[in-house]
Amino acid sequence: MQDYQVMPELTAEEYAELKADIAERGVQVPIEFDQDMNVIDGYHRYKICQELGWIDSNGKIVNPDKVEWNVRIYDSEEAKFTQARKLNIARRHLTQEQLGKLVDDDIIANHETKSDRQIANDLGVSNSTVSDHHRQLVKHGDVCESHTVTDSLGRKQPRHKTPVIRHPSTRDAEAVRDPDIQRRLVENEGMNVAGAIREQRRDQLVERLDSVEAREAKAIEGVYDVIVVDPPWPMARIETDRNPHAVEMDYPTMSVEEIKNLKIPAADDCHVFLWATQKYLPDAFEIFEAWGVKYVCCFVWHKNHGHKPFGLPKFNCEFVLYGHIGSPQFVEETQFWACFEAPITVHSEKPEVFYDMIRHVTAGRRLDMFNRREIEGFDTWGKEAS
Repeated sequence: MQDYQVMPELTAEEYAELKADIAERGVQVPIEFDQDMNVIDGYHRYKICQELGWIDSNGKIVNPDKVEWNVRIYDSEEAKFTQARKLNIARRHLTQEQLGKLVDDDIIANHETKSDRQIANDLGVSNSTVSDHHRQLVKHGDVCESHTVTDSLGRKQPRHKTPVIRHPSTRDAEAVRDPDIQRRLVENEGMNVAGAIREQRRDQLVERLDSVEAREAKAIEGVYDVIVVDPPWPMARIETDRNPHAVEMDYPTMSVEEIKNLKIPAADDCHVFLWATQKYLPDAFEIFEAWGVKYVCCFVWHKNHGHKPFGLPKFNCEFVLYGHIGSPQFVEETQFWACFEAPITVHSEKPEVFYDMIRHVTAGRRLDMFNRREIEGFDTWGKEAS
């Protein structure tokens, strides 16, 4: 026996409520079959009647006082699916997302052969509802608009492009069965399924990384989910008229080889951010390789001023290489820019806007190596952090 179920399964709670009602009052809305006894409407009712022993394994009614069904003759498979969709759309318990999914499916399947008005009539919804969905599908590339061409006699002939169906629709159909996704769609007006999925994954990731158990375990192991490194590069202070005799840094420095040999305390999945200047940018890539970090991209700090080497442009920017160990994920992708602006404060101090961004997009234990001050949300590693 085939069924023409076009909506997601009921949740366990909804199913239990329906079963209790049917057990008490019987089937109030007849189950509908086609001429071959395939279920057109009443998938859950039919399943519950079998569980209650009112219908046997061969599909015969055992308790006719409790079960009622109808049989209709259909001339095509399309007619069966259209009827199943139409009956489901009429149900008041459908969310807007579920209703939209059914309308979208019919537009994609029939947009070459049926007008929006015909589809609306088939589904029992307003023409404006279908037209609005059709425009959105065209906009996002799910279907293509019809065009006209002129034949050899100058007559206009319709030409339709083949619809493009995106695979995420299958994912979305599965997602709307999740009670948590349904809750998010109800609580956030205007949110689509993709947005609800992203929000759910973000919350699950933050919960996993920020849980007390996870933090305590990583603290014992001495590892971190996020590591920012601002190494004390072996650079001499630029001579200036104001301080011509201060040619060495006023804090301990390390050679490039010493930096390469550092053992960074990274978790199995770890974000790594490495600050670098113009001079040491090539070395920074080699350091990533020595640390086992896979390079991904480079962030740029646009400063309000900078020093100007003789014969070269003013160096009013600094770089942050980003890479990862394992497969860490960012918890947020909004307000996340590869370039950011902030004024220079004291020598070698990195801007707070950078740390705001890292706190915004990451979760878990964070470490700031070689920092000269304490940063909220980060452990510090370095002699001068206070």
